[in-house]
Amino acid sequence: MKRKYLLLLTVCCSCLLAAFICSGCNNRDSSQKHTDVKNHTSAKETVKPYSDFKYADHFNRSNLSLTDRSMDSIDIDTFKSTFNEFHTALDSDGNEERILGLYDQLCEQLNMLLTDATLAQYAYYLDTESQEKAERYHSKESAYTDSFEKTSSLFQRALSSQYSDVFRSYIGEDKASRIENSLIYSDEAIALKQQKNELIQRYETLITQGAKEQELKQLYIDLVNTNNAFAQSFGYANYPDFVYAVEYGRDYTMTDLKKIENEVKDNFIPVFHEYVSSVTENDSIYVVYDENHDRGEEKIHRLRKCIQKVCPALEESLIHLQKNTLYDVEASSLKYPALSFSAPLPAYNDAYIYSSPYETVSDYSTLLHEFGHYNYYYHNPAHPFDSRDITDVSEIMSQGLELICYDYYDTYYPECGDALASFVIFDMMASVADGFTINEAEYRSYTTPDLDIKKLDQIWENVSDEYNNFINDDTSWTYIDHVFEEPFYYIGYATSALASFELFLESRVDFHSGVAKYMTLTTVPAGTKYQEALTIAGLNNIFEPGTIAKISEDLSKEFDLKK
Repeated sequence: MKRKYLLLLTVCCSCLLAAFICSGCNNRDSSQKHTDVKNHTSAKETVKPYSDFKYADHFNRSNLSLTDRSMDSIDIDTFKSTFNEFHTALDSDGNEERILGLYDQLCEQLNMLLTDATLAQYAYYLDTESQEKAERYHSKESAYTDSFEKTSSLFQRALSSQYSDVFRSYIGEDKASRIENSLIYSDEAIALKQQKNELIQRYETLITQGAKEQELKQLYIDLVNTNNAFAQSFGYANYPDFVYAVEYGRDYTMTDLKKIENEVKDNFIPVFHEYVSSVTENDSIYVVYDENHDRGEEKIHRLRKCIQKVCPALEESLIHLQKNTLYDVEASSLKYPALSFSAPLPAYNDAYIYSSPYETVSDYSTLLHEFGHYNYYYHNPAHPFDSRDITDVSEIMSQGLELICYDYYDTYYPECGDALASFVIFDMMASVADGFTINEAEYRSYTTPDLDIKKLDQIWENVSDEYNNFINDDTSWTYIDHVFEEPFYYIGYATSALASFELFLESRVDFHSGVAKYMTLTTVPAGTKYQEALTIAGLNNIFEPGTIAKISEDLSKEFDLKK
């Protein structure tokens, strides 16, 4: 998922003042070229693509466009029938083969239910004025969630039944462990989750209709209270503790983040500010905000030329995306605004890309970002009982790709290649600053007793000041959809950006080595935790003292910044 800026970056003297990009920003003279930006491409003109990597996966895939894929591939009664048959089989002897076959059927049907819901989401996000599409999406999403939770409970029963040994052996220890550790929802938890979903649906409605900030803030407070109560129903002190351990499966805690936040403030943030000052000495970088109305087909065509320069193995998934039009990146007033994401379609062993563009040159970086996610989903189809993606790892798939393509933005978008490359570095540095800022503000919001709007405003202002960040007014944070829909997601942009910068820095010294480590990361199984993934790829651990300081120092040297 791509971070979306809301205001145009501005710089006064050498101080960073703001940052969210706005689709309504003033247009500049589009005749200004990107050549004023420091040219960086000559160093890699003779470097060949990294061609030693090959994906080993082989999955059956259908060549069907999104419009030809049914949102009703399975009737809920069919699922219920299979569910009941499995339930009954557990109570009789001699049903080993039958139970294992029904397990496969239930998993396949869950994938179909999820795919139907994901396609319904796509259809609704293309036409948010359609009440029918909204109701269909929410209905299918609820049907999948309810079916998954019931199936988890059913499989938990199987793991404690007379068929435990054969069932565990068949599904594997990893899936068995996840099933055994699945949450058991009390009636209170079910009610609170429903309340949370209704609040999120309310948020989506308010955003599409143009809501007042005060209304959004009160909705946020309602979500904080509901989420905390939900976490407490499972025995956790608060939602942050719950979501780090359960929802995001992170192998680090808020305490671990506290230990490195000073390295971020003292080492990384100053380099970020110096970089902004460096690339905004003239106006050339701002061509990324120039209007651009290229069609999706043209953007995909250009994207292919870019990734060919990096690693040919990336082309397979892009060809499938292109051939079946598994994307919509066109502008429309009907679409869900200011949002870009990729979503897996497990029943088809592929995914789609959705983007509501700003119709500026910067949309090209958004597409490259989302392709990184799409490529991972394509080569790693999801099983319903695999561990979910770890945000901190999945965002390396996108942000890492943006950075290792650094020297090839002139191929991707020749008119503004250097400006795009500089913008991507800025955007990634901002990911670190934003991630730590927002995560800390969220944590204080969720742990402040009797939270009200006055306290909420003070929290976001204080944290922004501590990180010298963009959230320096009372309203901008209310347009960050993650803090409403996926609390504590944003820190994953920061941790993944730091890892991605290490890939980038290595690629500056040895391009093939940097790309090889990135491609290795695109093969890690879903559920691979952040620090484990760093080890697999041979990257340094950001939680080790000095790692962030070293990355900051190396970035300063790479861009010849003041220290």
